[in-house]
Amino acid sequence: MVDVKDGQALEALLGEDMLEIDTLVVKGSLKHTDFPVMRQCLAKGKLRVIDLGESEVENDSLPENAFYISFDPVHLDSIVLPKTLRVIGNEVFCNPTMREIRFPTTLKSIGDMAFNQCNYLKTAIIPEGVESIGAGCFYSCYSLKSVSLPSTIRHLGIEAFNLCSNLMTIDIPYGIENIGPFAFANIAKVEEMIIPESVKNIEEYAFYDDWSMRKIVLPNRLTVIVNNVFEDCNRLSDVRWPSELAMIFQEAFKSCGFTTLALPGKLEAIGNEAFFGNMSLTKLILPESLERIGNSAFAGCENLREVYCPRQTPPEVQFIHSMANAGSGAANAPQPPFDKIAADAVLYVPIGTKSLYEASMFAKGFAEIRETADFPADINDEIAASDGCSVTGGKGCINISANGEPVAYKVYAAGGQLVAEGVADGTDIVEAPAGICIVSAHGEKTKVVVR
Repeated sequence: MVDVKDGQALEALLGEDMLEIDTLVVKGSLKHTDFPVMRQCLAKGKLRVIDLGESEVENDSLPENAFYISFDPVHLDSIVLPKTLRVIGNEVFCNPTMREIRFPTTLKSIGDMAFNQCNYLKTAIIPEGVESIGAGCFYSCYSLKSVSLPSTIRHLGIEAFNLCSNLMTIDIPYGIENIGPFAFANIAKVEEMIIPESVKNIEEYAFYDDWSMRKIVLPNRLTVIVNNVFEDCNRLSDVRWPSELAMIFQEAFKSCGFTTLALPGKLEAIGNEAFFGNMSLTKLILPESLERIGNSAFAGCENLREVYCPRQTPPEVQFIHSMANAGSGAANAPQPPFDKIAADAVLYVPIGTKSLYEASMFAKGFAEIRETADFPADINDEIAASDGCSVTGGKGCINISANGEPVAYKVYAAGGQLVAEGVADGTDIVEAPAGICIVSAHGEKTKVVVR
């Protein structure tokens, strides 16, 4: 053990044989200038274990590049952090051999690239009190399997967990307000994600190429889904849409795995190529609120055969990239939104509107336009369940409970098909398909998620 007193330098205390030390236990006061000494012992010596648990570091922070060494790997097998540590600086570690790290409860922030390429790290439990995780904090930690985030955190930086390819579970707590670009991109094994209602903003490419993702629950307060957020999530087929969603921008769900898609009832605009190349998509239900649709929005959906558009006038086709880039002009000339869909695709429109749709670019690509008054149920008719009953989704089922008098109910799948009907006198457990269902009961409707 080395006891560093005020004014003493760690290098002097370690002496000439410091490169022979394999385990270093430090107590007392450490300056930031002492860290290059430990870094030298890691790079050129035998040091493998560092215990700073009883030490106090300058400004209660690990300085930038504290244990960063440019060659791979850094043979740091274990480290105990100071009990009073508040800040982990930028690029503190780079590819050490440690498999776990325990953070002190005093920690407040973790800097950019702090655990960049910690390729042996398997678990990260971030303690309550941490408010920010920097850009690329756990970038390319490909052995990381689980992450637990605290409720105190507000912002996840760009690429915070990008390329954590073996990550299987992510617990995103209520309290996070912003998810940065590529924050959870290129994660291969997470199948389901629930974004808490506290999240106000999800930035571009946040979940890009999460190819095992099948289901995501989005917060109701989200009004915009920006560019490329879920692009190349090839298996994504189940989304709980925000009730307040107004805009979906360019390539947001490009090359996903939807089969039946019913978009929310307040949606006003869909961007260029927003759902391009959803090869499994066969049925699409658009909301009456849709005013604008971007170039090639559903182009390349080669199996799309049914599209329902209840709007009395065709949505206007525009070049819609983002909120800052929407409009017309030679460079941004409108292109058919339904190019290269199924050869026998049918567009269903309200009675008396066929001629309007036939004259519009919106309808180009369809083999036939049919008028109908029978539009599928809008899964986003967002009405709270009444006091007369309560409805909850479960695994493969929906629980419908009467709060007093018996309640008649009907259960619909996302595409509007009737799944079940009955009268709940107490609690009925109704088998239902995984995904979003609508329960009509007591004269009202509610949306539920079935696992």
